[in-house]
Amino acid sequence: MTRLATLHLVLSAGTAAILVGCTLGDRSTAPRTGPQIANSGAVHEGGRAGFVYVANRLSNNVSGYAIDAATGSLVPIPGSPFAAGLHPVDIAADPSGRFLNVANMGDPPTSVFGNLSAYQIDPVTGALTAVGGSPFATSLFPEGVTVHPTGRFVYVANAGDVPAFSVDPATGFLTPIPGSPFFTTGSGPDNVGIAPSGRFAYVTNLASANVSYVMNHVSFNLSAYIIDAATGALTPIAGSPFPVGNTPTSMAVHPTGKFLYVASEGDNLAAFTINPTTGALTPIAGSPFDVGPVPFGVAIDQSGRFLYVSNRNAGTVSGFRIDEATGAPTAVPGSPFAAGLDASFVAVAP
Repeated sequence: MTRLATLHLVLSAGTAAILVGCTLGDRSTAPRTGPQIANSGAVHEGGRAGFVYVANRLSNNVSGYAIDAATGSLVPIPGSPFAAGLHPVDIAADPSGRFLNVANMGDPPTSVFGNLSAYQIDPVTGALTAVGGSPFATSLFPEGVTVHPTGRFVYVANAGDVPAFSVDPATGFLTPIPGSPFFTTGSGPDNVGIAPSGRFAYVTNLASANVSYVMNHVSFNLSAYIIDAATGALTPIAGSPFPVGNTPTSMAVHPTGKFLYVASEGDNLAAFTINPTTGALTPIAGSPFDVGPVPFGVAIDQSGRFLYVSNRNAGTVSGFRIDEATGAPTAVPGSPFAAGLDASFVAVAP
């Protein structure tokens, strides 16, 4: 599977975001704007600093790992891998670390529709338990899943529309939002991104090739925009688009808003510093970095100390420690770690 853009994260400080915009209701619980600094002191029982999950498209399951808080190395969670639906391609964790959602594409050639798997995350072990009623129908062939910054809503990019769900905070049960699924102005919705304020949603359209703040899969660069805090309108950042590696697929922004990382299927990871005023990108010394065969997904833990990249062809996930001053990544002990067949996107749960 290839995609024009991957929209799991948006740049902090309101400097950039992703998609064809619409305003989201219920702003009372939306997070504040500006960089969201992670709580670097959160360590789980047994010296773990959260959990990493990888969607394995051809294994039809999810690999789970505990993060060693001292080294960033990954330890398989008991019971891993966990069963998913047919061809899981995208994965998103609830900001609180209580729930995990996986988009199962299904099989378009045989017209077998996909769906959305939802799990509860054991706060001690990281083990996954299917939410009652899971999997949830989405119709068509979902390619992307995104959780609202408040954790109250989940959005799915289907081949032709965008189903949206409200999340039961106690159980993780998903209920379609009135009016769902929603239709975009473009063709072939590929993924959904939410502005840092939580007020605006954007959708990438693969077929019609129109989006905002995206990785451009074919032209090997990244387009970046400033978000108007009042209207959600987008203005290109000076210097955009910025060159990245061959066939970019996924990106992640550091919790401080200082650094941006872009995984490209051309076997590298591009890394940038983000200008806090303009949002302009400057390559970090040594970028691009070698990570593994066909890197596809990228995610950062909540402390901002560790970065993880899934490698599709190798069926592994590579781990790196992030230099807090320069942003440069260095491999953690034991990396890469075994995952499943066609390791696609990766998520980190606090």
